[in-house]
Amino acid sequence: MSTNKILPKGVKKQLQRLNTLTTGPGALTLPKSLTRVDLMFQKSVKEQGIGAKQFWRQYLPPIQFYNPDVVISVRRFEDASQRPLLTLEYAEGNKKEIPIATKSAEEVLEILVKEGAEKVAKPVELGVAEY
Repeated sequence: MSTNKILPKGVKKQLQRLNTLTTGPGALTLPKSLTRVDLMFQKSVKEQGIGAKQFWRQYLPPIQFYNPDVVISVRRFEDASQRPLLTLEYAEGNKKEIPIATKSAEEVLEILVKEGAEKVAKPVELGVAEY
């Protein structure tokens, strides 16, 4: 018997969202030395900062899920003269500010990988038991 016929539509949709959260490309574990991630971009995104907004929507939720000890903040600003910025703060007190105005969401994700983030070895995939 197929699980698609057993589950109500809303439950299937929620299960898909949870599986995306736990197994998607953003399923990364950040280095233990990284204590804080700040993402800043404009509220009204035109061309500049679209990658930052997409990163926030697509990749940040799974990163938060797998890294509960890392403080992750998102600040959206009105000022058009400010540039989108990713700030990484380490336990030793070092801060690394990375301009991401022209970067795509995938390039921002790649920055975290270069900083030592690793794919989750055993992603949590939620299934449904058949009766």
